[in-house]
Amino acid sequence: MRLMRRGNRGGRRRAPALALAALLAGGALLAGCTSSGMGDESGGDAANEASAEFDGTEDAEGGLPSEDATREGAEGEAGAEDSADLSTVAEVPDPSQLIQTATLTVAVESVPESYAEAVRLTQAAGGYVSDESTTGGEDEPYSTLTLRVPKEGYAGLLGDLAELGELSSRELTTEDVGDQIVDTESRLETQRESIDRVRDLMEEATTLDEIVRLESELSTRQAELESLEARLEALRGQTAMATVTLELYREGEPAPQPVEEEDERPSVLDALLGGVEFVWLVLVWIAIAVGAALPVVALLAVLWLLWRLLRPRLPLDRLRTSRPVPPPPVAAPPPLPRPAHAPEAPDAAGRSTPENGS
Repeated sequence: MRLMRRGNRGGRRRAPALALAALLAGGALLAGCTSSGMGDESGGDAANEASAEFDGTEDAEGGLPSEDATREGAEGEAGAEDSADLSTVAEVPDPSQLIQTATLTVAVESVPESYAEAVRLTQAAGGYVSDESTTGGEDEPYSTLTLRVPKEGYAGLLGDLAELGELSSRELTTEDVGDQIVDTESRLETQRESIDRVRDLMEEATTLDEIVRLESELSTRQAELESLEARLEALRGQTAMATVTLELYREGEPAPQPVEEEDERPSVLDALLGGVEFVWLVLVWIAIAVGAALPVVALLAVLWLLWRLLRPRLPLDRLRTSRPVPPPPVAAPPPLPRPAHAPEAPDAAGRSTPENGS
């Protein structure tokens, strides 16, 4: 029993010791974890600071770029490449191969005065008035001018015309005809070479038939050459001079509306209406013809009635009625009958034969 009690007492004494040892071990373990975490944090902060210092020194000294700088540089290079590609794809056209047109609608106080001022400004810019129309009369005048001006004074003239009054609308268009000019020039060169070849063949021709055929071919090619030259001249004229259409109307009046293009394709309803209109026109023309003929018919009827009434009283008719009628001709007397027993007449042989076959 004593041994057992001693053992129990020894176990009771060892329990606090074991608990204390476990507590100390746990505290040491917790302290190690905490110190390692703090070390990691401090190490991370130190690493970040060192990295920042390294990046700053490298950026400042022109060494290795930072991540942001690398990203910005890559984006800048990509943008530069894209802009270079766009510049190579979308080339700026030659201004001498552009057809420039503009349409301005301006409300002014006095249309005639503004018209005269527009002509003066155009002539000052080296241009001229190619077309003009004025409608509406003095109460509501509308003037439309088509101006041709060199490209050097095109932009300045647009600004001057817009200052004539209140600008209602402005429309600018540009057409690149460089391809057409190049194509026409190439065809001209080819046509000239072909004409030279035909002329060389004409010098080598020996028969009249060959000369006639070559002259006909030469005339055809020269006509084509002249057509190409006229086309090229027209293109160059359109590119050398800009066209400005100026519409002037009085302030307070409605602005001129553009004419809308109608669909030219006929429909079934249009065909029916056209047929009805045709029949109506035929009836109208018939009525017009009848109306034009009625006075003539009435005059002819009156003349005919007068003739019927006055005809018996005319002297000519009286002479015809009073002239004696000649007696009818006397008929010739019928032939006398021959006797029944006529003497027989002798024939050539001396025989007597009856004359009536009896």
